[in-house]
Amino acid sequence: MFRESRAANPMGGQSQFSPQRDSSGRTAKAMAVSAQNGDIRIPVSAVEDGNAHFFAYGTGGKTITFFVMKAADGTIRTAFDACMACNHAKLGYRQEGHSVVCNNCGMGFAPADIGKQTGGCNPIPVQKGTEGQMIVLKAKDLEAGAQYF
Repeated sequence: MFRESRAANPMGGQSQFSPQRDSSGRTAKAMAVSAQNGDIRIPVSAVEDGNAHFFAYGTGGKTITFFVMKAADGTIRTAFDACMACNHAKLGYRQEGHSVVCNNCGMGFAPADIGKQTGGCNPIPVQKGTEGQMIVLKAKDLEAGAQYF
């Protein structure tokens, strides 16, 4: 379920997801989402533009940020806004052109590789499924990544 944390509505035209960071280093303008019956649902139409869209899920006193994007090959990619190598810096990623770039070390990754390669500074993949025109993430899968936040 979506709960907007800012004025622009990604469902209705303006789809500006800024890579600005807050004082903790995490994405400052991530859209807040919540679970219903253990699932977080995001409309495919909200991420079809090929941009990285950042989301924030609060649980157990932590905010877990992740991003969703449609790669050029048409696949939907989902990953935590963190990596194994740089998560200590708590800076996450930003999108630069057609790459997702680590805000700590500057390494860039092609969207089509997200979820295929793991370890190092690769974005940590988050399992997802689809039901009709909805991307479905399990709250338990996001909560399993709380250690990176």
